[in-house]
Amino acid sequence: MIFVSSEEIRQFLYCKRIIYFRRILRIRFKPTVKMEIGSEKHEKIRIKGRKNVYLCDDDLGLCAIIDVLKVDDDGAAIIEVKTGNLFGRKISYHHKMQVVAQAYLVEKVLGINVKEALIYDSRNKRYYKIEISEKDYNELLGIMKEIKEIIAKEIIPDPSSNKNKCIDCEFRKLCMDISIPKAPKLSLKVSKNKSKSKSYVDLSQILITMKS
Repeated sequence: MIFVSSEEIRQFLYCKRIIYFRRILRIRFKPTVKMEIGSEKHEKIRIKGRKNVYLCDDDLGLCAIIDVLKVDDDGAAIIEVKTGNLFGRKISYHHKMQVVAQAYLVEKVLGINVKEALIYDSRNKRYYKIEISEKDYNELLGIMKEIKEIIAKEIIPDPSSNKNKCIDCEFRKLCMDISIPKAPKLSLKVSKNKSKSKSYVDLSQILITMKS
């Protein structure tokens, strides 16, 4: 049985190639600065409820760690905490489906109806309510099937069409068949970025070498 986590679902919908690097090549990566800052902020969040609740459905092969789970006589409420900047906008599809996977597990494993699913934007101290329908659960099953097929057949998915996602990705140096904008250098001084150069490499050769 191939198991997939709700976090991997989020990553897959953000960029499908991440699953290849993590699950097939099993590359150990150094956390980015953004990841380290997010982890520190995450630990400081104070929301009432059960923290870091692990659930797993052996039949489907789906597991998740729910940041905050609240249960009362009316049902369950799940809260996914985000420390990055959501820019006060509509929640992205990859974030939503991460929560959909968690809600599915609460209902399937615990047998408790999910009355409320929320994403908490810690930067802006704002809650986003996630509406979940039967259609979302059906989409979840389709996504799970696609991820498992990639892992089982060791398929190299196409990267995201949005190359801005690549700038601070932990795997940006391995995604070598695409043009990646150079990451801006962090500095205390304000400076104009005049460089417009891009990097080009061949992904197929390095992946073959790493797997041999």
